[in-house]
Amino acid sequence: MNQEVDPTACEETACRTKVDLFRQLRGASSSSSSSSSSPSGTTTPRSELIALYQSRKDAVLQRPGQGECPPDREELGRATWALMHSVAAYYPHQPNVEDKRAARGLVSAIARLYPCSHCREDFRTEIERSPPKVESQEEFSRWVCEQHNAVNDKLGRQAFTCGDSGALRERWRFGSERCRESWRGEETAGESLGQE
Repeated sequence: MNQEVDPTACEETACRTKVDLFRQLRGASSSSSSSSSSPSGTTTPRSELIALYQSRKDAVLQRPGQGECPPDREELGRATWALMHSVAAYYPHQPNVEDKRAARGLVSAIARLYPCSHCREDFRTEIERSPPKVESQEEFSRWVCEQHNAVNDKLGRQAFTCGDSGALRERWRFGSERCRESWRGEETAGESLGQE
């Protein structure tokens, strides 16, 4: 199941990543110029990157602002996992039938509509292997965490600890003391929406 996916096989913006851009730039610099070499004849990655930056900096500096472009797959992934973890953290401890249906519906909608086709297909495979566990807040939070870890494993990233429900709630619902301190005095959502 741990397959390499060619990012160029997907035409959608949501399949791209800034890392792909830098790989392409790096590839272009290697093929378009003879590598910058030290006196001993060995290639120095640092000098290559500096030369690459110098040759491409105008294009990089003229790129549109981040708010003007659609999210790439990394931005979309971070936002989706933040949403999923947050929904799970706020999920009822004793959900009713409608809550359970809604949680399964959210997971199903993501598996069906997610913009990155490679990510979407992988998520479908994972939820077929391990369907959403929605019997309690703790169970749903753990399931989301385990799904996130399955993706992190494929990407070679660090796994989260999923067994500590208190830590998951602190991270995704209550925040650390430092976070809570930074929020003091901020406008509430109701105030900002004109509801209070």
